[in-house]
Amino acid sequence: MGAFLAKPNTEQTTHKGEGNGMKYGLCSMQGWRVDMEDAHTTVVSMKDALTKWSFFAVFDGHAGKIAAEICSKDLVEKNF
Repeated sequence: MGAFLAKPNTEQTTHKGEGNGMKYGLCSMQGWRVDMEDAHTTVVSMKDALTKWSFFAVFDGHAGKIAAEICSKDLVEKNF
């Protein structure tokens, strides 16, 4: 974990969406790390009583991707 490449991976991944009266866009790039360690979550409309609420988050891997991936997949699903 935390290893660096000889040159940065500058390939970008983009995503856009809309809902709940708003539009959003995001872009990510791996950079100097061997693996992409960051993750994100976009939920334009929460469940049940929170349908007018949205949730957007970026999770920094801090020299490893496991915690960021778990948070991006499970934080909203298991808590709201």
